[in-house]
Amino acid sequence: MRVSRTVLWEGEGEIPLPDPIIGQPKRRHYQQNQMERIYFDKQIFSYLFKGDKPVYQKLYNDLLKNKDHFIFCYSHGHLLDLKNDKSEIKFSELDFIETIVDDNYLSYHATEKRTSCYLAKPREAFREIEDDTEISFATMFDDLDLEFATTEQKEQVKLVKDLFTNQKIDFGFSQIQDLPDDIKNPLSKIFPVGLSPMTLLEWTEHFMGMLKSMENDKSVYKGLRNVVDKHINNGKFTIDINEIDFNDELKNSALQKTFIEYVNSNLNPNGDKEITDYDFYTNAYFTLDLLGISKEPSKNVKFGSVLNDGYHSYYGAFCDYVVSDDQGFLKRQKHYTGFWE
Repeated sequence: MRVSRTVLWEGEGEIPLPDPIIGQPKRRHYQQNQMERIYFDKQIFSYLFKGDKPVYQKLYNDLLKNKDHFIFCYSHGHLLDLKNDKSEIKFSELDFIETIVDDNYLSYHATEKRTSCYLAKPREAFREIEDDTEISFATMFDDLDLEFATTEQKEQVKLVKDLFTNQKIDFGFSQIQDLPDDIKNPLSKIFPVGLSPMTLLEWTEHFMGMLKSMENDKSVYKGLRNVVDKHINNGKFTIDINEIDFNDELKNSALQKTFIEYVNSNLNPNGDKEITDYDFYTNAYFTLDLLGISKEPSKNVKFGSVLNDGYHSYYGAFCDYVVSDDQGFLKRQKHYTGFWE
């Protein structure tokens, strides 16, 4: 991971990137170790794709002229942004992005637990996430093929199924009903308040529904963030105040933990597993917003957008330059990548 430099582009003039290295060979793959990587956020690619202003057309032509001097990258984050587009236009945009990035694809491999720059063109990479099917937890045991399973394996599956489908657990959310309305009402949109004890399978289904609610109704996440910010942070810890080290000072809040300790405890409550840089970085980015340390303006905040910004921030940290017209995103990027030094 690199400590990337942020570049704010306000839609006028040239992007202030370094001059190309003179005298480099024309063939890109001979010089990739020497070349600087440049990462555009989704919005910059969209501006260039639409090309509805002369400045975008000029910038696009300048980028094409400099493809032999820089490595322009795209990432899994761009694909997730485009997956939300239900129209066919996204395929034209994928083809357009390829004219800039070629096959320089940044992605995290969950099995190998590492992030690499793969050789994959945008359409090719998009096909992999486009084919992702939504998991139905309600039928996950019904779909298991046990034809060749041993008697012992079948018995183990039966025990797990019984644990998930029959044993009910009281998660204690009923206590939320006793809280003041300004806390209870937002939390009631997320947690199963007033419901009977649930099985693990029912809770899992509820959790997935909660994620959909936060994605489809921005008031759900906004309400949760307001509660957390007000009662834990209340504007005291922000990255705007340079003299305050929010990581250590957060220990003096209701959390009683440093920021790093809090993120680690969420990802690894039992302390028995290794936390990858990817998991820590993306969760920490989301937590910065949730705790109000560095948050999107309330009128703009969307749960899905915060998550995707975290992915762009993570992949952008593997490049030398991150280019965006979003000042809030660049402020968080500059501060957060410096936090890793």
